[in-house]
Amino acid sequence: MSKDLLKNVAADRMIKEMMGKFSQHQQNYFLAGKTIGTSTYWINDFHPTALNFAAYLSPKITLAEQERFFQQMIEELEQVARKKQKKALITYDYAPQLVFNTLAKDNGFHLIRTTVMPKMPLSSALEQTKAIKIASDFELLSLTALKKCPEQLAELTRQSYADYQENHRANPVADLSLEKWQEVIYADQLLEAPLVLRVKN
Repeated sequence: MSKDLLKNVAADRMIKEMMGKFSQHQQNYFLAGKTIGTSTYWINDFHPTALNFAAYLSPKITLAEQERFFQQMIEELEQVARKKQKKALITYDYAPQLVFNTLAKDNGFHLIRTTVMPKMPLSSALEQTKAIKIASDFELLSLTALKKCPEQLAELTRQSYADYQENHRANPVADLSLEKWQEVIYADQLLEAPLVLRVKN
């Protein structure tokens, strides 16, 4: 039923991805026999204190109807969060914002972070890095080079985890060992791409 509702929504929207992954938690909303809204939720073990959700409301219903269904969705999601002992509701989306996200900001939700995702074909990524010019008293190190200096790799891992914790206070990260954090952050790192700018000596 929500397929018709979402047919004009861009393929890269969080709502489409999460409806596929978490269809067992999907809730549809109806007006005069038509689907006018949908939501789903999930729990992210990496950020375990919040209930994550994605929701969509049709822009074709009136503002009053949008407000009414928004409140109904939020009340139902809050009940799920309480039942699962989660402290907050977190939602995501890509710009431009959907009707639901605009209503959320008007009703007590706060924008906690904006992320810009660059697009660069991996085939050209390493070629691009070869053109980087740096002063002679600096050097660029790849993950391959860092793995030869375990102390520096460990220091980078510790600093990275501390920075991540600091930048995610609104949605805290789980307590992870440095070994586990290292697995997470280096999992898809290009081995020969520059990772660290170091002052020599």
